Amino acid sequence: RGGPPSCNIKINRSFSIMIIYNLFWFLIPQLVSSVPGGFVEEGVASLTATTGAFAPNPRNDNHPMLFLASKEGKVFVLEDPDNSDDNFLILNMEEKLCINGERGLQSIRPHPLFGIQNYFVYFYYTSHRKGCLEDVIEGPSNRLVRMEMDPQTFKFGPEEVLIETSPLPKRINNGGSVTFGNDGKLYVTTGDGGSSSLMYSQQLYNLHGKILRLNDDGSIPENNPFVNSSSFNATACGNLREVTSSDQVCAEIFSIGMQNPFRLAMNPNNVGEVEFRVGDVGGATWEEISNGGSAYAGHNYGWPLMEGPCAGLLGHCPLQEDFH
Repeated sequence: RGGPPSCNIKINRSFSIMIIYNLFWFLIPQLVSSVPGGFVEEGVASLTATTGAFAPNPRNDNHPMLFLASKEGKVFVLEDPDNSDDNFLILNMEEKLCINGERGLQSIRPHPLFGIQNYFVYFYYTSHRKGCLEDVIEGPSNRLVRMEMDPQTFKFGPEEVLIETSPLPKRINNGGSVTFGNDGKLYVTTGDGGSSSLMYSQQLYNLHGKILRLNDDGSIPENNPFVNSSSFNATACGNLREVTSSDQVCAEIFSIGMQNPFRLAMNPNNVGEVEFRVGDVGGATWEEISNGGSAYAGHNYGWPLMEGPCAGLLGHCPLQEDFH
């Protein structure tokens, strides 16, 4: 068409691409770094980690220290994260874990009285089993354990297994958020194990696809929703490593009907009751952030019969105007 030679076109295109590339790397950090008013974004450390938690540092006048943990089971500590990015390894759990797919160390949570009455730290991980199979009989399980940390050496004592699920059918959907409520109870989320067709999330006789509520030693609170009702044969399922019979109900259960509730956050401003938000990964269309807490004891969030506001795994369904 009488245009410039092809070599010039290539040069011009390269120049344009270079401009776009530079603009991209200039603008994206500006967008990502925008934070709400009253917040400041600061780099703290450069570590590979999927979960972390603050705790009082007994070697630094109980100023905050930061635990950072990787999916592969390595736990690091920053003793003075406000002033230094110095860190060191305090625990390596690699040999204890299955890490294929989404499996691995999911959460670390210090006891709320860490540094005051004890030095307990809680971990939720996929425990190793030969082959790390995807199998309802021979697959690995998810575990909640606690260990006590030496306040001077930061070495951990032997683990105490508080909860162990039945075998995981798939390598996805592990859940694994571990959080204390203002009632002093431990709230733990579990995934459905990756196979919605098994309907684990709707079954009261296994721990998959649930929100669990425990005392800090792993025992079961007497006021859990399925403990004292004459309609249920309440059983402690967390030390069985198998699905119990269908005439039993796992007493650890607080709510059911979750798919992959990977994070749970407490509302610290509500002192009158436990209130939290739980993020649940969607199956096909909807990602969910749901209300939870004291007002939702025994609640059924619907999965896999419901996804978001939809019945079943539908791509669309009628929505209420106030649904977001």
